[in-house]
Amino acid sequence: MPETWPAHLLPRPFSHAAWWWERVREERLYVQGCRACGARQLYPRGHCVRCWSAELEEVPATGRGRLHSHTITRRHGEPALGETYVYALVDLDEGPRLTTMLVDVDPDRVEPGMPVRVAFREVAPDVTLPMFAPAADAPERAS
Repeated sequence: MPETWPAHLLPRPFSHAAWWWERVREERLYVQGCRACGARQLYPRGHCVRCWSAELEEVPATGRGRLHSHTITRRHGEPALGETYVYALVDLDEGPRLTTMLVDVDPDRVEPGMPVRVAFREVAPDVTLPMFAPAADAPERAS
């Protein structure tokens, strides 16, 4: 993957998620927790999706999870993503499911249920994304 992605591929954070993107830029993964009912959620919102409470807090995540599903894209029109990439849904240990990319993996060896760990990647100046790599190959990160 090239070091810098074009602007049209970069996230456009909304106000409720600004804190989350700041943590990711610091290479720390968090989920949002509800103090009223205990639910965990991602992406950050202004209310709990389970009980609608506004009593939300930042909860550190382990950065570990399991691959729920994926697709391998071998032909596409975006050079910034490389020749082949793996688009994935990862179930975090904390519960929420995160849409992401798998990195540092042979696409033909990817299997649903495989353990993964966060692997932060800077894709543009001041923009870091939480991607995931096989748990055995990803570097240790403290959240």
